[in-house]
Formats: sequence, structure tokens, C-alpha cells
Amino acid sequence: MSELTDDARAEAIEFVLGLGRALHVYGASAPEVEHAMEQSARSLELRGEFFATPTSIFATFHRGANAAHDSTTHLMRVEPGSADLGRRARVDEVIEDVHRGRLHAHEGRILLAAIQDDPAPYSRTVSIACSALISAAAARFLDLAPAEIVAAGVAGLVVGLLQLVALRSPRVRRVQLLASAFLVAAGVALWAGLRGAPTPFQVVVAGQITLLPGLRITTAMAELALDHLAAGTARFLGSIMTLIALLFGAALGVQIGALFPDTLSMEAVAAARTELPGWTLYVALAIAPLCFGVLFRAQRRDLPWILASCVLAFVGSRLGAEVLGNGFEAALGGLFVGLASNVYARMLNRPAATTLLPGILLLVPGSIGFRSLFNLLERDVITGIETAFQVATVGMSSVAGLFVANVVVRPRRLDRAGG
Repeated sequence: MSELTDDARAEAIEFVLGLGRALHVYGASAPEVEHAMEQSARSLELRGEFFATPTSIFATFHRGANAAHDSTTHLMRVEPGSADLGRRARVDEVIEDVHRGRLHAHEGRILLAAIQDDPAPYSRTVSIACSALISAAAARFLDLAPAEIVAAGVAGLVVGLLQLVALRSPRVRRVQLLASAFLVAAGVALWAGLRGAPTPFQVVVAGQITLLPGLRITTAMAELALDHLAAGTARFLGSIMTLIALLFGAALGVQIGALFPDTLSMEAVAAARTELPGWTLYVALAIAPLCFGVLFRAQRRDLPWILASCVLAFVGSRLGAEVLGNGFEAALGGLFVGLASNVYARMLNRPAATTLLPGILLLVPGSIGFRSLFNLLERDVITGIETAFQVATVGMSSVAGLFVANVVVRPRRLDRAGG
């Protein structure tokens, strides 16, 4: 390994730090951030060690034989990012170009900084509409009646509007989860009282489905399984705090239902079910993945692949329920999605996360976790603990399926975080 000049070394370090921050902001897990930084440092003839958590990135670069005296350590304080599949794909392209020598580190750093200014691929109106459609589709997956599906869609619209307000106001952002859950639960409770008919609590769950941290829970379990204990524990506890905030807001909103006794209940779902035509389920299955792609800001060219991935997740989970039994259906769904995502990544040289994240979103246990905490709030401790155990089972089942998929189809080099 040749010795870099001081200027070249500084540019290389700046690039590695910049790509770590970019991947973190655009929703990469801690193992993925560390892996990308390690690969990039090696390709730029740097020796370094990296440690990522949901809120920080540590990077140490060594120079010379005496690591104690010839090392520099950098600490970056970063906020937990959300999935931005379009920008993440652009970051992946820059990394690939730098690794292959098509770009210098200095040019790569400039491009990474420019990616954050890329225009949004979809308008705010489309994003808000997709929030409503996802909630309506979730209500259909929960076998709710047509009136409840419409109510869930309206609740999802309210959540989307509040998210838009939160983007513009830091003060609103701090109470977004609490306010969204309160407005959804209060609105559903008021609607249930005015119609005078039992309404299942699942309408509230479907209405705020885009806020539930199911994907973060699954990511945390994957990090723990890969021995990234600090990152996995921090992300898991952050997910629990999100659930608690949503639960607290929903619990306050449900108090509106006290004005109309026996109209909002977790148990009312059986009585409220109405047999809908089978084709409506497939309509929901077609709508939800495309809306996931919009909310994850995926590139338009990837929407058909995202749809295919989500269909595989759905088919795999249904088949898994028959073959493996309830609680383990996510394993087969995760296997199908993982295999398809690795094939997609290797064939098109794009990040596997583009199809992986929307696919496993259909498998993740966010709504189950919310129900578990709701049961505990209602002092139904046994049911709450049983439901919490179901969260762990579903989460680990999906992670196990993904790990097996990585054994069957070797991931692309840039996607091999954790081995």
C-alpha cells in the first residue's frame, strides 16, 4: 500500500466520513454504514476502524505502525434517519464510481453533498394521498368493513397532513407522534359514537400505520443478531419509545369514546367484519407497495420491482402460515423477499435495500407491538405479554428468513454488511 500525500489523505478521509453520514441520514442500518465505510477506506488506501449507532458515528484512521500516536479519531453526532431509497441509490452509485477509480475522493465528496439537494421525486400532494391509501390498504389487510376502511383512509390523510406541517415546524415535529395518535383516535372514537355502532380499535392502528416503527424493530433485531449490540439496543429502545408516544396519544384520544359507551373496542373487530370480494384484497396489495415506494422516495424506475417484492412477501407469509404455522409465517416471507432483493441487486447493480425495505414492511410487527402496549395499558397483562412475545417471534422470523436468503444468494459486495 503506497503512502498517500497529506492532501490526498485528507480528501479520502472527508469522503469516507461524508458517505457514512449520508448513508445514515438516508436510512441505512449500523452494519451497512460500517461496511460501506470500511470498503471505501480500503479502496482509498486508508486504514480505519468504524463504529455506528443510530445517533453517532465514530471513525478512527491509522497512519504508520504506531497506532497509539499516529491515529486520528472523528465523532459525528447524527440524527436517526428515515428511508430515502432514491438518494440512497445515488449514494451507492457514487461509492461504486470511487471504488472503481472513475471518480476521485474529492469529486465523490462533492457529489455526496449535492445529493441532499436532489429534488423530491414525488409532490407533497402525492405523498399525502399515499399516506391515506396505505392506511386504507392496511384496514383491508385487517379484514375491516368498508366503512372502517374509509375511516382508516381519512385518518391516514390526517397523519399525512400533520407530517407535512412537522416538516416545516420543528416545534410541531417534537409532538408529531403524540398529536397524530391523539387526532386519529379521537376522530375514530367520535365517528364511532356518532354512527352508534361498535368500531374496532384496529381502525386506529390502520390510520396511523405509517407511524408505527415495525421496520425499525426488525432492523434492531437484525443488528442484535449480527452482534451490533449498542446499535440494536438503542434502535429497539427508540422503537419502544415511539410506540409509547403513539399509545399515549391514542389513549388520550380514545377518552372521547367515553361519551359513547361500547363503541370503540379492540374486541369489536369480529362483529364488525363484512365479507368483501376477494379482488379487493389484491387491489390493496397492488396499492400498498406503490405507496410504500412513494413514501420511501424510491426512483420511479424501481416501483415495479418494489411491487414484485411486496407481492412475494405477501405470498410467502400466506404460504408460511400454512406450512410453518402462525407466528413463523414471516420467515418464509423474509426468505422470498431476501432472495428476490439479492437477485435484483446483482442483476441491476443497485442497492438491495430498494426492494428489501418495502417488502419486509409487510412482515414487520409494528401493529402487533402497538396492540401489546395497549393491552398492558388496559391492565390485561397476560395478553400484553403474549402479544409482546409474538412481536419478538415475528421479528426474528423475518430476520432469519433474510439471513438464509443471504446464504442461498450471495449479496452484492456493497450489500454484504455482516458477512
